[in-house]
Amino acid sequence: MYVAYALGVALFVTLWTSFNLFLPTVSVGIQILVIVLATIFLGPIIYALSKIIWAKLFISYDKDAITKFKKGDTK
Repeated sequence: MYVAYALGVALFVTLWTSFNLFLPTVSVGIQILVIVLATIFLGPIIYALSKIIWAKLFISYDKDAITKFKKGDTK
């Protein structure tokens, strides 16, 4: 949840900064509309990426886990 929020904020800041730097004549209403639509359409991708990042932070990979399990060494 926290990672998805951070990715959503990063998307918002990136889009808002891009609009203000490269398209300064676009109205605030259009900026909000584009940011909301981008967040809605990229929501599933943000959610999937957040799960991957969360798992990478807290789950370690042991390449020898199967051989250790077969030997009875569960440590």
